[in-house]
Amino acid sequence: MDCGLCCDGTLFSSVSLDAAGLVAAREHRLPVLETADSCKLEMPCPALRGVLCGIYEERSEECSDFACELRLRVEEGEQGFEAARKLIGETRAVRSRVTERIGDTPWWVARRSALEAERSGAGWAEENADFIADLNQLEKLVRRYFWG
Repeated sequence: MDCGLCCDGTLFSSVSLDAAGLVAAREHRLPVLETADSCKLEMPCPALRGVLCGIYEERSEECSDFACELRLRVEEGEQGFEAARKLIGETRAVRSRVTERIGDTPWWVARRSALEAERSGAGWAEENADFIADLNQLEKLVRRYFWG
């Protein structure tokens, strides 16, 4: 569907890799975070080229097995393709506004920080009303259409 939201950090901060996924990531020189009990590819994925996977044919099984809720709805005929593209565009636009403000920080981390800032001072919330609205809208879009 030419989306890439699962790879650009909008939906996830990382993807857990099994042994085969780790091999594939290493073959493509992707940076992997390894700990004693896990291997993860952090998002945004360096293999993402625009909205498409640059290693699509060799991507990990974890990546090839993933289908967001919106994709599943389109495949099952419950959601029209053009309507889905519109939702993807809207999500990208909101994410872009949020990213301009927070940089590479995952939006859900910024959302938690904003909630804390709102609680600590009404002035902050008033000064940052547009930002808070964008964070809320992005969360709503992701939860409703992509996470399911």
